[in-house]
Amino acid sequence: MEPKASDKFLANGPASAESETKTARDVTDIIGEYGPWQRLIFILTCLRGTPTAFYNLSTPFFAPKQDVWCAQPPFLNWSEALWRNSAIPFDYVDGELVPSRCSMYEVLMSDDGPIINRNKTVPCSAWEYDNSFYTNTLTREYDLVCSRDWLISFTQFNYMAGMMCGVFIFGHLADR
Repeated sequence: MEPKASDKFLANGPASAESETKTARDVTDIIGEYGPWQRLIFILTCLRGTPTAFYNLSTPFFAPKQDVWCAQPPFLNWSEALWRNSAIPFDYVDGELVPSRCSMYEVLMSDDGPIINRNKTVPCSAWEYDNSFYTNTLTREYDLVCSRDWLISFTQFNYMAGMMCGVFIFGHLADR
């Protein structure tokens, strides 16, 4: 007689409800019912994963979005407010007019002093950061703004790709 597709199989052949119950009873006899030991193992297993969660969630804390603007050239000695109001153009971001993070008006030096050319914008060569909340971040340390802001996402991608490879490689090695 050929078995139906819905029949369950054990290593030795078709399984019956009685043999499944007996097998479950045998396992329960060995490991015991759900009790204090199983609760302890469950809690320790959950706690073991906590450091991994810290690494998974670290990027927003190490490289947060900060208010950033072009640094003034070294030959200028203007206040921050004067610099930002005079030399930083505005961009539309999500329909809102905000100070540019990546460009500034061209600054020319003449005999009479600095001249801000509002007809030409140039990319920033250095940045200043708002330190009111975050004082030392990866964004600031490595200037991960404007054309380099993709490196923040790339770092997270590499971490996750490494975790994925590690799961497959060490999972395979653990089964040996």
